[in-house]
Amino acid sequence: MPSYEEDLSEFERRNAQVLGISCDNPHSNEAWAKSMGTLSFPLLSDFWPHGKTCVDYGVLRPNGMPERAIYVIDKTGIIRYIDIHDIGEQPPTDKIMAALDKLKEQRFRGGGPSPARLPGRGRGSVEEKIQLELSRYCVPFTPFRKRLEESAICLVTSAAIYHQADEPFNPEGDESFRVIPGGAPTSELRYCDTHYDHACIDQDLNCVFPIDRLHELGHEKRVGGPSERHFSIGFTQALRKLRDTTVPALAKEVEQARPDAVLLTGG
Repeated sequence: MPSYEEDLSEFERRNAQVLGISCDNPHSNEAWAKSMGTLSFPLLSDFWPHGKTCVDYGVLRPNGMPERAIYVIDKTGIIRYIDIHDIGEQPPTDKIMAALDKLKEQRFRGGGPSPARLPGRGRGSVEEKIQLELSRYCVPFTPFRKRLEESAICLVTSAAIYHQADEPFNPEGDESFRVIPGGAPTSELRYCDTHYDHACIDQDLNCVFPIDRLHELGHEKRVGGPSERHFSIGFTQALRKLRDTTVPALAKEVEQARPDAVLLTGG
């Protein structure tokens, strides 16, 4: 926090208000602030009900201690940036400044990332913390402006669906993705996953990958029809690799398929 005090003028130049918050009581916060010298931004106490705000933001550990987390929240109350570090790490200020600059640019140009709403419960393990961070990873929002009756729809699923002519997913962990022909019926599709309930999908694969329904809607002229290609990913715990490698590559493929809308489904 002292580094934020040093950069306070940079925050002010970006029209940002810095707030610190901890689970300590107000007297402890005051004593800590004095030990740091002078803090000219507010330091809030989440002491009672203990950690209520941290729970709301999903960063209270089971031991009652909060994660070291940074949130950039816009004036409408929408979370625009999240950064979660180990308690002993000092989050780099330049990344926060970059997020603020990006938010300012988005306000100027219009649009911006999709809202990241408040999560539910706190997390404890490193793996869960990574899931927490990735679950709030904001993505650009593109308004839908075309008539649905004229729109080609692309299906993207995380249910480990693949075409019978392709190699199955590795059910123990697979960061690759599969391309599914737009005209393929469910009779040509398979799934390879052991991490979700298959009761529905065993009866009708359309429960997680509604490609037959999409064909029917296309024939009825209620949608433009399926895109030429659909996409599927499988189970993996390598979430950072999924975000940093697999998802960008998949997004590029989706973009090249040029659908008018994308329907996301999960297993």
